[in-house]
Amino acid sequence: MSWNKIFAKLASDLKKPDAVTVIDEKNYQTLAWTLPAADLLYVGKATAKRLAVLGIATIGDLARADVSMLIAELGKWGSVLHAYANGWDDAPVAMEGTQREIKSIGNSLTSYRDLTTEEDVRMLLYMLAESVAARVAQKGAGRAQTVKVSIVDNQLRRFGKQGRPPVPTRSAQGIADFAFELFRSLYSWRHPVRALGVAVCDFVGNAEQLTLFEEDAREKKSERLDAAVNAMREKYGSNALKRATVLRDAHFSEMDIRGEHIIRPAGSEEE
Repeated sequence: MSWNKIFAKLASDLKKPDAVTVIDEKNYQTLAWTLPAADLLYVGKATAKRLAVLGIATIGDLARADVSMLIAELGKWGSVLHAYANGWDDAPVAMEGTQREIKSIGNSLTSYRDLTTEEDVRMLLYMLAESVAARVAQKGAGRAQTVKVSIVDNQLRRFGKQGRPPVPTRSAQGIADFAFELFRSLYSWRHPVRALGVAVCDFVGNAEQLTLFEEDAREKKSERLDAAVNAMREKYGSNALKRATVLRDAHFSEMDIRGEHIIRPAGSEEE
């Protein structure tokens, strides 16, 4: 039990299955702050690794960390995790089984090295787009009318742009190609790129509706390819199939971006 949902969940994990733990505003620094940061809800393995690089090992470290530093590393989600670590959560409790409307689905990644060419950027955008497209299909969100790209250079300056592709898309090919167009129209290469993000929103239903447009025919072909690729990866593992462009970089080719993305509450990503 606790005065907020985040610490209540944390307390429920401490003495499973029958005992009761109370985390209140008098003892939370003793009980919660001493636990590993990875124990906090929504801190996945990849996020925990990124926090460790910043010297953040415990929930208390996260609560006391400089918010601007967290935002620079994790985007706006850094400020959310900082609030959660401090017990600052007053969102209402939803009934069991309630599903929030999906407003946006996205993924971002800080590269292990500076990206210095358009081919580097295209490679990472395709990896991110595959992750986003797989999650769109999994959630049955339909096609997205808007694609967004976010960029962080190696000076930690942030850039972003969004636009509407020729036809609504939910395929990795459609998302990646349009995200790359947005990137090229936005970024001037004054500095190398260190992080990229891709998100889609403004979903429309009935993604299977047929049209006579050539662009839509290509989109449907890409969607069928995605479905086949996802089925193979579900059966044989995430590394069973890789795009040729990703094989240019051994480090990226071994990554499972979909499995390493920052896990956020349903409906909250890029809202």
